[in-house]
Amino acid sequence: MRHRLWAGILAGWLCAWGWAQDTAWQKFPLRVSRVLVEGKVEVDRGEGVRLKPGDSVWLVTRDGQRYEGRVVQVLDRKSIVELTDRTAPIQVGTSGEALVPSERFTSEEAPEPAPVAPKPTADTEHEPWTRLDEEWSSMDPLLAGIRPLRPEERESRQGGRAYTILEPRWSSEAGRSEVFFRMGGEYWAENPWGRGGELHIDGEWNRLDWNLPFVDDEIDNNLRLDRLSYAWGGTRFDPTRQEVGRFLVSGMPELGLIDGYAVSHRLPSGNLVGASIGGQPEPNPDQESGKDLQISAFYRWAYDPMERLTGAIAYQKTWHNGTQDRDVFIGRMDWMPVRGWQMHGNAWLDVYTVDDVGKTAGPELTRLYLTANKDWDGERGLRALYRFDQFPSLLRQEFQLPAPDTVERDHQHRVSLSGWQRLDGGQRLIARAGLWQDEDDMGGDGELGIEYQDLFQSDSRLGLALFDSQGEFTNMAGFRATYAHYTAVGNWDLLYEFARNAETGFPGNADTFYQHRLRGSLGWSPAAHWNLSVSAEEVLLDDSANTLLGVQFDWSF
Repeated sequence: MRHRLWAGILAGWLCAWGWAQDTAWQKFPLRVSRVLVEGKVEVDRGEGVRLKPGDSVWLVTRDGQRYEGRVVQVLDRKSIVELTDRTAPIQVGTSGEALVPSERFTSEEAPEPAPVAPKPTADTEHEPWTRLDEEWSSMDPLLAGIRPLRPEERESRQGGRAYTILEPRWSSEAGRSEVFFRMGGEYWAENPWGRGGELHIDGEWNRLDWNLPFVDDEIDNNLRLDRLSYAWGGTRFDPTRQEVGRFLVSGMPELGLIDGYAVSHRLPSGNLVGASIGGQPEPNPDQESGKDLQISAFYRWAYDPMERLTGAIAYQKTWHNGTQDRDVFIGRMDWMPVRGWQMHGNAWLDVYTVDDVGKTAGPELTRLYLTANKDWDGERGLRALYRFDQFPSLLRQEFQLPAPDTVERDHQHRVSLSGWQRLDGGQRLIARAGLWQDEDDMGGDGELGIEYQDLFQSDSRLGLALFDSQGEFTNMAGFRATYAHYTAVGNWDLLYEFARNAETGFPGNADTFYQHRLRGSLGWSPAAHWNLSVSAEEVLLDDSANTLLGVQFDWSF
């Protein structure tokens, strides 16, 4: 007991010391502009907001899940982000925010002082001032007498982006082929009608053509609306924020996409209380709405105005076609000092009744997601992740409904640890390891690599890695080499991967096959608001070959 007490005191002292040395964050919204290999994405923020390698980035998917990443390369107008969870379902257009320490905006070199005017002399004396600031004193801020503009008094601003993606794929196996076309965009406007609100529109059209041998070809068209909402309030003049339309609930995106109304109120303490009501769009390409209704309430707490330690709890109740469906509590906690360990966790706790198929009455943990990260002054870094998932019992068809025994027993645990160390020659040694366990088996994976900066040319990166994965039915081991070069107007990269796959768990039918993967991409930004990228990938697996081409065009305004 005494050891625990001293450990707690020591841990508290260390946290307090780190807190005292800390500073606040500036948050900048961003979007994923490209999905790269090896758990990396490209985002549309860079040196313009003073991002640096090691900075934190949070991405929020369409279903409200939050995933963390770290900046590994910074360019003029974009950055490369490595995700802590390399299996995160991140797509082009995923929104998020970058966290930049506020001290970067105050620690710049002081400008050269302006020339000092000569003291007045008898020849330069002026008449007595007729306009005096009677209400201002030297103890007040410089702009204390300036009245801030209200939201409805500000000039209207607007912006957005549009993109198209074309991805044809061919397979030598029986002449299979498919063409995937995506065209989407985002539009936002501040104070569009002189009332101080914000308008957001975000959507995408998908077309998928299948050419399948021996059966009729298939064409699937989907028009997906991710957001169409208008929000007002939530400012220094109005602590109550309201939003209508289709959107993720501000302050608690884990509640998922809703079609309806949400309101939140900032208390004098800075904490936030909110509620929402509306339909739940189905999690499919069409995102149809009308079958599911939800109500929710949440409370968000912040320890201080800098929001280095925050927590939130929410309750959501749903109905499917008028029948009671889900009762779930969602919790979230973030410890985000600029220096020191950064930690994040969220959890879903479903509450079941005797009528829920495959479950016993009472609470059950459905999802748990925990991460911890630390960087040591650009010399080394460490990332840890734990994730637990299992099927909830739902009437809503979030998945192809599994059998009752599957709902009852299927689950998965995954834990992973990754780190890097800068060597004397400027190289980075990188290591990753992970373990997983489900209801039937367990396995693991690992990777060890080295990364060379500016080896053949400036602003380039060469990576070499060995990897191994032990699964329930397949063991895979291989080698990967990557090379990327970045310039002010674009970048290009190459990847080659070789893997040996050995099938296991099939008595009398074991087999070994080899896979070669070659990928290349080229990105070009001829102007500040334009970006074009092309990519090609070839996968050779024994006697079969799969070819993927990609063309992506982005325009922001």
